[in-house]
Amino acid sequence: MDNFFSGFHLGSLVSKWKWHLLIIAIIAGITGYVVSRPFVIKPKFKSTAIVYPSNIAPYSEENETEQMIQWLTSEDVRDSVINRLHLDKHYGIDPSYVYYASSMDYLYNKNVSISKTPYLSINITATDTDPKIACAIVNTIIKFTNLKIQNTHKEKFEEALTAFDITLDLKKKEIDSTRNLLNLLAAGKNISPNLAHYMDVRGIPGSENISSNTTALKQEKAGDLYFLTFRLQTLIDEYSVIMKSYNIAIFDCNRDQTYLNLITKPLVADKKYWPKGSFFVPVFTLSALLLALLVLAIVERYSQRKSN
Repeated sequence: MDNFFSGFHLGSLVSKWKWHLLIIAIIAGITGYVVSRPFVIKPKFKSTAIVYPSNIAPYSEENETEQMIQWLTSEDVRDSVINRLHLDKHYGIDPSYVYYASSMDYLYNKNVSISKTPYLSINITATDTDPKIACAIVNTIIKFTNLKIQNTHKEKFEEALTAFDITLDLKKKEIDSTRNLLNLLAAGKNISPNLAHYMDVRGIPGSENISSNTTALKQEKAGDLYFLTFRLQTLIDEYSVIMKSYNIAIFDCNRDQTYLNLITKPLVADKKYWPKGSFFVPVFTLSALLLALLVLAIVERYSQRKSN
């Protein structure tokens, strides 16, 4: 390129054709301004929300922000937003179109941006030709993300409740069995064989030494009473601890909570985001001037060779 321009000075070229270049620059600038008008390129509007994750715990080495981004960008949330706002109709994509899914995925990802900020908050941005739709997309993403996390957590709490129900039922049966043995013993019944069985099925040391002899039973009654009383209290304490956890699980399962703290609320934009005249005018002007200089350089080079 240096050889191409070596036959003349760029400054002299600009000086010689300055009026032509000025006219070209003006025309290009006007063209860029016209191209950026709504009647040429349909304007797009932007709506943005900034959120912080809350009430979640990371599953692995990821932090809460990274985990929340996974929720926000999940297919379930995306499909819910598309269906709720009828974005396929808004984008003009027929559900019977063979590439419907990939087209919707492309348009959604093109118009929706979810990213982490330097302050570990999350920026949710949507662009659309309708400012109300752009704002609705952001709000709907937040809504369905909260709902998805809540439903997922509820499923886990319901699983825990089922396990608690089984554990509490077994513990209650054990308490009833111990209480019945204690009541029989307190009533003066000879129940050491039953107690022996009670101890044996639980693998309690010493059950093999319990005799079925009536005299031995009377001698061991005090020890049996102490053991059953202590065992009953232990079972009741264990039942109370499990019941406390059970009640907490019920509370967590039934409560409605959000998982995104809204720092910046999405708004309906009153000014277009794209296209911008401040971008098209200088780009068109510089491009036209560079092209004009290249053409003029070629003409000047050709003229020099022809005159020689």
